[in-house]
Amino acid sequence: MRSSKINNSPIRRDALTGALHPKDKLIRIDISKDGTTTIDKDQKMNGRGIYVSAESKDLLTTNPARLISQLRKHNGSLEIIEELKEVL
Repeated sequence: MRSSKINNSPIRRDALTGALHPKDKLIRIDISKDGTTTIDKDQKMNGRGIYVSAESKDLLTTNPARLISQLRKHNGSLEIIEELKEVL
């Protein structure tokens, strides 16, 4: 089985660009089972995680369709997009 780590850090896919990055370089959006959506700064909350790179800031404002699709897939709140714009 191939390792899915870069420099001993797990890799995750950026929800906006589709690019792979080390997990510790991404911002995690947590979606709990009840649909509560929060930015998980410590990356330790329970629930589904969607990852976004700080490099994706321009895409977040011009074309957030891919992120919106992921949020809807997991019943997440779209209000997190505005909060994410402030963090990035």
